[in-house]
Amino acid sequence: MIKAILLTLFFYFVFSLNGQTTSEQSEPNDTLGNTIAHQYIGEISVQAPIKILSPKQWAGGYSVLNNATLQLGNSYNLQEQFNKLPGVVMQQGTMSTNRITIRGIGSRTPYQTNRIKAYWGQMPLTDGDGATALEDIGLNDIDRIEILKGPASSLYGAGLGGVILLHPFNPEELKRKVSIKSEVGSFGTHSHHAQISLKNTDSGNISLVGGMVNTDGYRQNSSYQRYNATLKGQQALGAHYFNFLYNFRYLNGEIPSSLDRLDFKDNPQKAATSWNDIGGYEEDSKHMLSIGLVSPIKSNWVNSFNLFAKISFLNELRPFNRLNEDRYSYGLRNKLTFTTTQLKAELGTEIMHDNNYISLFGVEQDDLGRMLNETQHRRYYYNVFALLEYQPVAKLVLQGALNYNQTGYGAESNDGGEGQTDYSYSPVFSPRLGINYQLTEQTYVFGSMGHGFSAPSVEEAQMPDGSFNKNIKPEEGMSYEIGARYSHPNSRVYADVTVYLMRMKNLLVTERDAIDQFYGKNAGRTRHEGLEALLGWDILKLNKIKSLDVNFSYFTSQNKFDTFTDGGIDYKDKHLPGIPRSNTSVQLTGYFKPFRFNVNHSYTGSQYLNDANTKQSASYHKTNAKASFDFTIHKIRANVYLGADNIFDNHYASMVVVNAKGFGSSLPRYYYPGLPFNVFGGVELRF
Repeated sequence: MIKAILLTLFFYFVFSLNGQTTSEQSEPNDTLGNTIAHQYIGEISVQAPIKILSPKQWAGGYSVLNNATLQLGNSYNLQEQFNKLPGVVMQQGTMSTNRITIRGIGSRTPYQTNRIKAYWGQMPLTDGDGATALEDIGLNDIDRIEILKGPASSLYGAGLGGVILLHPFNPEELKRKVSIKSEVGSFGTHSHHAQISLKNTDSGNISLVGGMVNTDGYRQNSSYQRYNATLKGQQALGAHYFNFLYNFRYLNGEIPSSLDRLDFKDNPQKAATSWNDIGGYEEDSKHMLSIGLVSPIKSNWVNSFNLFAKISFLNELRPFNRLNEDRYSYGLRNKLTFTTTQLKAELGTEIMHDNNYISLFGVEQDDLGRMLNETQHRRYYYNVFALLEYQPVAKLVLQGALNYNQTGYGAESNDGGEGQTDYSYSPVFSPRLGINYQLTEQTYVFGSMGHGFSAPSVEEAQMPDGSFNKNIKPEEGMSYEIGARYSHPNSRVYADVTVYLMRMKNLLVTERDAIDQFYGKNAGRTRHEGLEALLGWDILKLNKIKSLDVNFSYFTSQNKFDTFTDGGIDYKDKHLPGIPRSNTSVQLTGYFKPFRFNVNHSYTGSQYLNDANTKQSASYHKTNAKASFDFTIHKIRANVYLGADNIFDNHYASMVVVNAKGFGSSLPRYYYPGLPFNVFGGVELRF
């Protein structure tokens, strides 16, 4: 681990000094150096860890949520936007309990997003345990979101689900001195956001962003507060480019938990009795920092070096105990890029070290406030990655990638069990090959095959008695996909269709033997097959102030066990639970200055709730709409808007818990009820 860090730092400083020498010899003045730095802003990954040729030329499944799309809903929730993307499903139980799956990967994680990596700029949002919390970042801190599906790039590890890239800098927002947005909605919800430009020059920018969300909640015991503050900036330093991101997030949210079938049907506003009786909640504060330096090195070479750190403090009250969890993570990421007209090569490493201090306290009368257990978890990984894109002729792009991963785990407990445990999983090599060919002027076809894996989380690797399960293995498999993209500027039509197949072994599943005991195990082999389709049509495109377009997205998938026997029961050919059979979304968006509007209707297919496929969550329809009006008062640009969600007040489950168990006389609690009809409205001022 230390050797890997020192080696990365050595190469960075060698290349950086070499680059400085070259710059001094060939470009002796600061003005030209600044010009070079700005030139690289548009060519390399300053704002996010990826720069692809173009969406049409990417050799794999790709989706994007641009800034305009992110503004189509309310000011604090991304669920509706994610669910418009084929192959992507975001289930949300509460504002701090959600699960994102891509092509069915990650569906078995009970209460969070796992098996998918996410980055905010160059900073990994995914912690060392594999969990990702996108709610750490407010919508006003995101310019756009890109999603690479499947093990699409070695640059971010090789998770089978894919990677979510959040771009932090909005070029339009950086031009403004001040912007303010306030919104109110049903269930006592209100949110407020502000951005102030502290510096905005040709050589760089600094901005301060703040926001808060507060709601009483639709259900019992579901009030929620969240505060975000971000300081971010970019600055040219001669021929180099410095960038930084700092984010502070505090939340305090009550936990209503899931409901059984009867309460979900007859009393969806109810909280689970045990959680309501104790007033269950989570209080969490987190600091995140990323500092980066982008350095041109000679001709065609660029080095990007980043240091990042995260600190969080969690206090969570549950019916079975109270959890205190302090987490300290730090790491670095270095990427060396070589670019010519026909070739792009990237080589780098990412290292993270995670320290997690967990204390459990009693909540019953006989042990109230007494410490039950204290454990320190250590987890580290390092990825060495390489990506090669070669364009031998104008119409053909070839991709090759390789990722090498080493993950280690350690634990020390005071409960008299194993004491101290240290363990390293076997290294994993994950190759990928991709091809993209321009078939006609408007049509591109592509295909790829790649290996992916996910290491067990700390929770999955730890047995109920606190011992470490050295027999559990990372899940891994191969992904294959073929697809086509069509884009015609004259007919104003865009289409994207992808067919994929994944074959996995050692699928990680979560078992729950008691109300407070979770652990993981491997579940044999599975296969995942699916079709994703996206169609866009600009019905009317007269000019920049008059437009009308419709977007249609669809995906269907089959996700089944090939081999899995549990408790003497054979689940071969059973569907994996927690994955909708299909999703369909149709959206109409119009702009007739000064009016804007959008209407979205979605259909979510049924999904199984357990491995035996004996219980299902029903399919449902949902319709949302939003309208806004733009105007200007004394050079102040303003926008007033009104929106409504679930217009037809349909009853549905916004999130499910797979393989839920009932303890004692209680029924299994599979369902998180979705919000009924609700409205929101607000005003935004831009100075």
